Amino acid sequence: MGASSSPQVSLFPTVVTFIGQPVGGSSPPQTITLINNGTGVLTITSITVTGGAKKDFSQTNDCGTSVPANGSCSIDVVFTPTVGGTRVASITIVDSAVPNTQIVGLIGGEDFSIFGAPPSETVTAGQSTSYTVTATPSLGFNQTITFSCTKPPTGVTCTFSPATLTLDGTSTMNPP
Repeated sequence: MGASSSPQVSLFPTVVTFIGQPVGGSSPPQTITLINNGTGVLTITSITVTGGAKKDFSQTNDCGTSVPANGSCSIDVVFTPTVGGTRVASITIVDSAVPNTQIVGLIGGEDFSIFGAPPSETVTAGQSTSYTVTATPSLGFNQTITFSCTKPPTGVTCTFSPATLTLDGTSTMNPP
């Protein structure tokens, strides 16, 4: 009696992260590779974006309806956030492997958030004021951010001390 053939699926990566995409803009595509490392043909029933933020992600693929034994195909995912904050969804693949549902996590959002206190203030001409700025990293962001003022009103000067702040990926940071 001969051995039966069956498909076996591997996905790389199993989580795709999009960092720093502004609301309304589209990220470059990131590719998920589906590999059938089994001995039989993999039949694909569907490849869809699922989950709470599914409208913020889209996919295209070259998988068709089947992937041969030892074959592979690509799933390209684009992140286009409709609102700020961290967005989570999944690529869900229904196929003929066991188990018949494969899932790749999708996470997207800002690289960091900034909060100023007080949120606004009236300043009399010739006087000064101070604000405390708090920066909080998202999704492991661990780079340097630079503070600056763009187009302040006439007669207004703006300085930051320090002018840069390096986030560590997890902790909320306040300039000294």
